[in-house]
Amino acid sequence: MPQAVVNQWNGHEIQLRYELHGRVETPEQASSSEGVQRPRLLIIPALGGPVTSNWFSHVVRHFAGLLDTKGQPLVPVCIVEQRGIGESSVPDKMSGYSTTLMAQDCIHLLDQLGWKSNVHVVGMSLSAGIAIKLASAAPEKIGSLFLMAYTRRGWYIILNCIAHPFEFLKINVPNPRKLPGVLHPKLDASLNAYFSHKWLDAKLPANQKQYVCKEALDGRLPADVQKDIMSNDKTRRHILHIIAHEGARLGASNSFMGADQSKAGRNGHVKAMLTHNCTRGEWMQLRHADFPITIMNGRYDPLIGKVLTGRAAKQLGCNFLITDATHAGVTVENAIELLTQLELSMFGITVSSLADRKARQQEAFDAAIVNPFFIS
Repeated sequence: MPQAVVNQWNGHEIQLRYELHGRVETPEQASSSEGVQRPRLLIIPALGGPVTSNWFSHVVRHFAGLLDTKGQPLVPVCIVEQRGIGESSVPDKMSGYSTTLMAQDCIHLLDQLGWKSNVHVVGMSLSAGIAIKLASAAPEKIGSLFLMAYTRRGWYIILNCIAHPFEFLKINVPNPRKLPGVLHPKLDASLNAYFSHKWLDAKLPANQKQYVCKEALDGRLPADVQKDIMSNDKTRRHILHIIAHEGARLGASNSFMGADQSKAGRNGHVKAMLTHNCTRGEWMQLRHADFPITIMNGRYDPLIGKVLTGRAAKQLGCNFLITDATHAGVTVENAIELLTQLELSMFGITVSSLADRKARQQEAFDAAIVNPFFIS
């Protein structure tokens, strides 16, 4: 995987791992008079999200697969791993993490790629704060901003949890009587925080259960477990618990717990999210920016909530979408809306068929079921 030296911190180089998909172009081609007009997509995964994150894999495939009139890839797509996760540099002190520093990393990466303008940036939660800081520091590079689960100040999240303690506690207290077998409290809390009950409690048709049996845990599900999945009506929640239990039994528990991120990296990401603050000057600059901004969130989000995201959208005077989802799962449950709005921001029209976008949403559903270890 390519890496770029993007910054210096405490006498050490900061390297970011990234992946490029779709249209291939050199920095010289990207910065040419023709290249600067081409729309580009920068995806910044959320807290603890590697470049392989299932939150955005279907978005990457969708835009990387768009073709121009000559049958060539239309959009250069970059997904970048922030400092503190995976193969990117991991500062060992909390002072090495902030949305401002991480936005500077992204700006230096864009400079190295030759992406001078028309960059459409997607961020969620922590990475939405990074995207905001990026846009305020380098507005000339931005084509549009698409933010999910965003709030202007990170400490609003703590206030929201204090203001709604019972709703917040509900996502962290699993009910063992609802599901048979062994439950994993960490997984259940994550599921209820990330996905709506409607999505989790939906039953899977036989063909999707067959796909799960074939693909989950790289095809290592035991025959008796596959038989159990196929023989009864199983909800997504139940199947995710089964896969997590089998993954732990097969020794995949470290991956389930987020082995791609060290304790220093995870704590640094949490610190960056909770200390994020968009100043009045930055806020007014974005309010009068020449590029469109869209904020989307799930109506059942227990961490940030629709009130905080709605307030941010109103203050910015930007488009606000509220969907039937919770927190990070908004990219999975509402993939069609996400892809549609991104196409409208980038091209002014939708350039793919509704059938294509529905297929990407199904891909997101499948990936979230067969590979639940991105939930940490």
